[in-house]
Amino acid sequence: MNISVIMPTWNNSERLKKTLRGFCRLDTGDIGGWEMIVVDNNSVDNTRNVVKSFTSLIPVTYKYEPRQGNSIARNTGIRLASGQLLIFVDDDVTVGENFLDAYRSGYMEHGDRYFYGGPVLSDFEGSGPPECVRPYLPKSIGGFDLGDREQVFNSKNYLIGANWGAPRMKIIEAGLFNEGLGLGEDGKVSGIGEETDLMGRLISLGLKGCYLPRAKVFHFVPAAKYSFKHILKRKERIGFYAGMDEKKSLGYPLLFGAPRWVFGELLRKGLTLVAFWRADAMKNLIEMAFLAGFLKGWLRDGKAGDNEGIDFNSDVQTR
Repeated sequence: MNISVIMPTWNNSERLKKTLRGFCRLDTGDIGGWEMIVVDNNSVDNTRNVVKSFTSLIPVTYKYEPRQGNSIARNTGIRLASGQLLIFVDDDVTVGENFLDAYRSGYMEHGDRYFYGGPVLSDFEGSGPPECVRPYLPKSIGGFDLGDREQVFNSKNYLIGANWGAPRMKIIEAGLFNEGLGLGEDGKVSGIGEETDLMGRLISLGLKGCYLPRAKVFHFVPAAKYSFKHILKRKERIGFYAGMDEKKSLGYPLLFGAPRWVFGELLRKGLTLVAFWRADAMKNLIEMAFLAGFLKGWLRDGKAGDNEGIDFNSDVQTR
């Protein structure tokens, strides 16, 4: 079988160099054919030269994509990929030596009926987040580990975007990544949700998720990303996507065009914050950030999952 690893990157050449070095240390004895596609998402640093310096060491291809957006870059990689199984990783991870073999074994056993992912272990810059902050870290920052046993599930919220994959033809059938979601230029899109959205569409096609404990990556987390300010921003983005997604549900009583319960919860959290500031201030602020994001996502024009104007099958290899 063939595997394609797709990695978007943007102005992160020094960290990218460390990530590519990790792929040089992989155990690829039984893998068969594999390739890596690094999509340069309009970088102005040394990204091109860094990737080119690894072409004699690993089967890596450099592709420049001038349109900024993480989902756009991933879709560009998909259109270039030839593997039966596509694996998506971030440019700031260090892969374990069994990373590719774990995906190969999982796919050989379960095939096109599943999408796949593995542990994402946080490699914090410095001493890491203080203990009072750790309970509120999202999985993309605090890490994701379901233990040493393979697991199968139907939930679209299990796997982390820094380390997951799916059969290529199923991704094409599902419609690729929604280019209206994910990190983009000037904060014009939601900032998160593109992987969850695509996993949801794969589940709608009948696929299940499969957790592969040996497909391990270590994810570098800079100190700025575990600050309380960043956590609030991240929770708001999570709420934003949840609001967009929940808008497709019917039956909520509305107030000013949004679910009435959101206003009630915001009021309750606000009053609790004023009355019991010291007791649960952090918890209430985080929950209010989520609710504010939910409200913004609900009131946004369009629906989560819209991908208007994209020809998913144009220039996509079908061999």
